[in-house]
Amino acid sequence: MADVVLRPMTADEYAAYEEHSIRGYAEQMVEMGGHDAESAYAESARQQRLLLPDGLATEGQHLLVVESDGSRVGILWVGTRQDRSDLWWVWDVEIDEAFRGRGLGRATMLAAESFVRALGVDRLGLNVFGGNAPAITLYEDLGYAVDAQQMSKRLTDR
Repeated sequence: MADVVLRPMTADEYAAYEEHSIRGYAEQMVEMGGHDAESAYAESARQQRLLLPDGLATEGQHLLVVESDGSRVGILWVGTRQDRSDLWWVWDVEIDEAFRGRGLGRATMLAAESFVRALGVDRLGLNVFGGNAPAITLYEDLGYAVDAQQMSKRLTDR
């Protein structure tokens, strides 16, 4: 299995990540959630400001760079949830496209579990868009189970 190391994100890395994260989440909302591009971007930016009001310095949030064999291969953001003190959350995890298919997603999730366990956390949750079959399969293989499920149906053509 691939080995990964997690390290804190630098301020420069965060500056690049912030815009990438907002755009990426907005694109997923358009693709999977039926939002138009403008409203999806606005909602993504709003959520980012809400969850990371102080950026890297936001208490209870850990923005990490995933490295393998000395190279940056992705990012991981884990942290507390405002509504559940007993549950930490994987807010974002992404393996860079050039490094996908090598077991690094699995290794990153296992490293995330070890990271939060070392902080005294015993429950980790996440959201995944329904159309992201590879991620769903990975999370199920790692023992994650559905706690709730949202469904929708497009009633008009676009």
